[in-house]
Amino acid sequence: MKNYRLEVRNLHKRFPGVYAIKGVSFQVAPGEVHALVGENGAGKSTLMKMITGEYTPDEGEIFHNGEQIKPKSIADSQKKGISMIHQELAPLPDMTIADNIFLGQEIMNGKFLNDHEMIEQTKDILREYGMDFDPRLKVGRLSVAQIQMLEIIKAVRKNADIIIMAACGERANEVVEIFTEFPELEDPRSGRKLYERTTIIANTSNMPVAAREASVYTAMTIGEYYRSMGMKVLLLADSTSRWAQALREMSNRMEELPGQDAFPMDLSAIISNFYARAGMVYLNNGKTGSVTFIGTVSPAGGNLKEPVTESTKKVARCFYALSQARADAKRYPAIDTLESYSKYLEYPEFIEFAKKNISDTWIADVNEARNMLVRGRETAEQIDILGDDGVPLEYHVVYWKSELIDFVILQQDAFDNIDGSTAMERQKYMLNMVLGVVRSEFNFDTFEEINPYFKRIINGFKQMNYSEYQSEAFKKYEAEVNEIINERKNN
Repeated sequence: MKNYRLEVRNLHKRFPGVYAIKGVSFQVAPGEVHALVGENGAGKSTLMKMITGEYTPDEGEIFHNGEQIKPKSIADSQKKGISMIHQELAPLPDMTIADNIFLGQEIMNGKFLNDHEMIEQTKDILREYGMDFDPRLKVGRLSVAQIQMLEIIKAVRKNADIIIMAACGERANEVVEIFTEFPELEDPRSGRKLYERTTIIANTSNMPVAAREASVYTAMTIGEYYRSMGMKVLLLADSTSRWAQALREMSNRMEELPGQDAFPMDLSAIISNFYARAGMVYLNNGKTGSVTFIGTVSPAGGNLKEPVTESTKKVARCFYALSQARADAKRYPAIDTLESYSKYLEYPEFIEFAKKNISDTWIADVNEARNMLVRGRETAEQIDILGDDGVPLEYHVVYWKSELIDFVILQQDAFDNIDGSTAMERQKYMLNMVLGVVRSEFNFDTFEEINPYFKRIINGFKQMNYSEYQSEAFKKYEAEVNEIINERKNN
């Protein structure tokens, strides 16, 4: 009898009102690649979920390496060497490759993360699989195919015997790239080709408009499932504008009464109800789970007044508006400081949290900095209209104080190990120091003196941002900044 890596015998699965799987059997030998093809609703995902322990078969048997298994959960199937890679890729895009690979299996040095060791081990892992990437590179900068390869590496690190990849969607070329690259990877455990001990089951299907409309609901439902397991889920939808376009097309096909720009009349309610599904829950076992939803809106021509953006801003508690002007000026992150907002600052729960964990004046300080940015933009417009010598000196001082907040607090170098991530203690320290400059009065005789003076202060603060917090270099640049400030500060 042939030794199959995976064998399924006469599987059945029923749901209320539907027979999802009926008498399915197949075998997978080591080194084989299988493709499972079928229409939407044919039961492909149900079959995969039974193999990985997410569903329990009503009838039938599953064998792994000749031994019958009955996985009770996803974690149970992973212990037996069976992993599945969903089309909705699990990596966190704002975390590094090393962070994603060791997610849930972090190497600790006492109570702290051993980042150096995880980075070094990630370099070795990537080298073994022929991937030439910096482990500190954020996953969001990788292509879809590269992220899928990263997911495969994560599964193989758990000594998985079977890798199930549900690759269904519009980007079939990405699946082809996986098929061409995967057989070339070497197994670091055996020295042989990796595919000899793994199996890819590709679930491919076309995605019509109705499926595109349902895709975000499917993703949210999956997120809610993991939330009910006590996990913290980050759901990214790119973009909700294309989802809204599918809503519009389906509404038109059903001959419903159109609203603004032919979107459904209840577009605002649809978006609001969907966003409302995100949040934190308290579970019966005393744990908590959460779904954090980040939706991207891509309005045509950058028009923030179109229906989808307007409806999103009504419900979103936090909104980031990207700015083409800031991107052109190389001011990153290119987020419009005035169009963007966070309503969490108004929540009593957050106000209490900020007072307890940050400082009693944190929210007031943030609002003060934002007000200075508003005044800075207003004075910049006046200076552009009337000229440098056509406005009072105070206008130039206000403008450069707002620029100080922009350059030191808002701008960030994601490629720098220190400036790329800032702890709250350091943020509080830097904001207090910057606001100390903003609140100070300075002596200037002409507007020509203001520009170079504030540029010296900004350069000093930037050097502090690139230095380890409270290190010798940090304290050295801090002393230099204070010395510059005292040159023209009114005592």
